Amino acid sequence: MEKLYHLTSMFEKIELYLDHDSKWRWRISKNGRIIANAPNGFDEKKECLLSLKTFGAQILRWTENDPSI
Repeated sequence: MEKLYHLTSMFEKIELYLDHDSKWRWRISKNGRIIANAPNGFDEKKECLLSLKTFGAQILRWTENDPSI
């Protein structure tokens, strides 16, 4: 739970949304700029959320391995 808080505190906004083709996507913004987004749309919201969680886990691995962050 602590790591999830750490991840969300790194960003201004994390969104799940339906695109113009009714596919689920995610995007992450910081300082009003989109810094990451889903590489493709997903038919199911749970697939989109899993993709976001996988991406978030990768970010945490990078930050844990880099003491300057």
